[in-house]
Amino acid sequence: MDNAHAGFFAKHGRRRRVFCASLADIFDIAAPKEWRRDLFDLIELTPNLNWLLLTKRIGNVFDMVSRTRPHDWLAGRDNVWRGATVVNQAEADRDIPKLLDVSVRIRFLSMEPLLGSVDSSSKPATPLRDGMPVAAICLYVGSIGSSSAAKAGPRARPMDPAWAWTSATNARPPAWPSCSSNGASGHHCRQAR
Repeated sequence: MDNAHAGFFAKHGRRRRVFCASLADIFDIAAPKEWRRDLFDLIELTPNLNWLLLTKRIGNVFDMVSRTRPHDWLAGRDNVWRGATVVNQAEADRDIPKLLDVSVRIRFLSMEPLLGSVDSSSKPATPLRDGMPVAAICLYVGSIGSSSAAKAGPRARPMDPAWAWTSATNARPPAWPSCSSNGASGHHCRQAR
């Protein structure tokens, strides 16, 4: 660990976080496989950074990682967080089980734009493939009017503050900490216990 990383860790008690490709999705089938290979190389070269990899296509992750790395590569990386975007209950029901099936140290949900309340309290019917605890999940609920320019302005979709409150309070198991994000200061989350 170099001095800059050591100083940051000493001050904040954690590594710096990189929210990877916030305006892109490296697990989209249209994204060139070379981009994923280059990103995974960079992640391996920067063990002092935590990489937050968010996708709307969580079902593609296992196959696409396996094309460039060993199938258990994500599980062996302590500096990779794997996230899925869900915007409503239907997507949560479809994609949370897929997120739980991806072997990784920390999992998280992003709910931006939040288009309705989400109950994520159901537990998977089968044990996680990787044996990682479900408690290693963070829940990001977008702040009102702060997601991005594409979701703001005259064509913005409304977000009821009650949806965020309900989604955060329904997050289970209880160790899923609820976090908020905003464009100015980025994502904030206390480490899952």
